[in-house]
Amino acid sequence: AGGQLVLWLGDHLAKQAKQSENQELVPPVPRLVVAVAPVTDMIAAYDRHLSDEGDAAELYMKCKPDSDENIKKYQDASPMH
Repeated sequence: AGGQLVLWLGDHLAKQAKQSENQELVPPVPRLVVAVAPVTDMIAAYDRHLSDEGDAAELYMKCKPDSDENIKKYQDASPMH
């Protein structure tokens, strides 16, 4: 999950900086983010049953992508969406 989280955080900080009206209150935005073997699409991870037991995405997200609400949660947690 570390690779996925660092990509998500970099994207989140960049979006936050663009949307802020007061640039003095914006935390520093990284210029480069590098992740080793990240999961960039949580829905694909769920569909492909990534992990030894095949349930890593579901355990991490604490739900299945089986409703519009849960699909949105998976998309929000995916750096590529």
